[in-house]
Amino acid sequence: FDLARKLNSATGMTSGSIDIDTATGTISGGGSFDGNWNPAGYNVYFYAKVDATPTSGGTFVGGTSQDNVLTASTSTRQRLGGWMRFDTNTTRTVRMKIAVSFNSVARARQYLESEIPAWDLAGHEAAAKERWNEALSVVQAPGIKLSDARRLYSALFHSLIQPRNRTGDPAGWPSDAQYWDDQYTLWDTWQSHFPLLTIVSPQSAAAIVNSFAERYERLGRAETAFIQGKDFQVGQGGDEVDRVICDAFVKDIPGIDWERVWPLLQFNAGRRTADYRNLGFVSTDGSRGGYDSRMGSGSSTLAFAHGDWCAAQVGLGLGHTTEANALLTRSRNWRNVWDASVTGDGFSGFVQGRTRGGAFSSSSATSTANFYQGTPWNYSFSIPNDQDGAIELMGGRARFLQRLEFAFSRNSTAYVDFSNEVNLKATALFGHGGRPYLQSNWADVLRKRFGALTYPGDEDSGAMSST
Repeated sequence: FDLARKLNSATGMTSGSIDIDTATGTISGGGSFDGNWNPAGYNVYFYAKVDATPTSGGTFVGGTSQDNVLTASTSTRQRLGGWMRFDTNTTRTVRMKIAVSFNSVARARQYLESEIPAWDLAGHEAAAKERWNEALSVVQAPGIKLSDARRLYSALFHSLIQPRNRTGDPAGWPSDAQYWDDQYTLWDTWQSHFPLLTIVSPQSAAAIVNSFAERYERLGRAETAFIQGKDFQVGQGGDEVDRVICDAFVKDIPGIDWERVWPLLQFNAGRRTADYRNLGFVSTDGSRGGYDSRMGSGSSTLAFAHGDWCAAQVGLGLGHTTEANALLTRSRNWRNVWDASVTGDGFSGFVQGRTRGGAFSSSSATSTANFYQGTPWNYSFSIPNDQDGAIELMGGRARFLQRLEFAFSRNSTAYVDFSNEVNLKATALFGHGGRPYLQSNWADVLRKRFGALTYPGDEDSGAMSST
């Protein structure tokens, strides 16, 4: 057991301990770690048991190893671990079962003893298959080819892995308080992953939305990323939790305490950057407030405006009319970063970044300046809260469809990026514009282009598969 080493061979543990009991065949321990994508430190613990009796054991700290020393600890960043020895003349196979917890060694032991009490790998495998078959069977597609079925159910499987339900594990939380971890991040998953959950697993969607309210009440926020039990303001767009909540609300997903959720939407609406609240757009040279450096003037203005629109829908439904109408008005802020003078390949009008003084960026329509993982071409096709308004600014439906067909035909991520979240719904715009046959055509083109085993881009916690 090498407790401190991460997969890339770096030492991720800052302090911790290990304990070996050769009489019971158990190893347990854990500690504090850091250095992940979410930079916040966290604690994690484990409890493991083998099915054979060890003859001896030992531990190591840093570069020093000691036989028959069965307990070790460190309070600094260095290697830490231990081992067991077995008589291979009498024991040729050693099986191990292990459980982890972000709470304590005792909680990890509880999980191991309650969830995998027997040494029955075949039984656990059969139970897991049954659970997965139950989850995947929610979607039925009779008569499709085997290759298409493999693609469909592999994608659905990938879409149901994260986030993870760790309700009952966090220290200091009631055992029934909803707690869903491993969300990397809602910027990736709000467009397709969570809408899919509302269909195939509405009870999970409800529990996750309730977990947002729990986090806000207990932690004071519910960011777009929640990893290793810690919020992380990634700043890729805006406050994408608003969009997940709105999607569940307009679909009337049962089991959600909406009056507990509403204060979170109010909080997010009130904390948008000062420039967005006062100037009507996120500036290129203004303060980002509590948001991350990944913010872009163009992309984050669109994101905040969409968040305002989403919060307004919930507010109107709950009867908070005054606040909701104010947010609905503010959701038109996306128009403040629309520069009608920008041209690209014969088309006029694109989203652009702006300075605090109001000047638009001079970057080209295919530049990534002032946008997170995208260009003005990409983001001008991504205004779901007012798509008809964007179509109007592009010159009307006919001109919009010409622009969209041109962008698709370029086969360049600078125009339409099928491989990234900004344009995951781009094919649906043909249908929105009144040309559903073009939507079907391009969907078929993309299916054939990427094949059964190839993804256009990163999986991103089920974002690509759910699309």
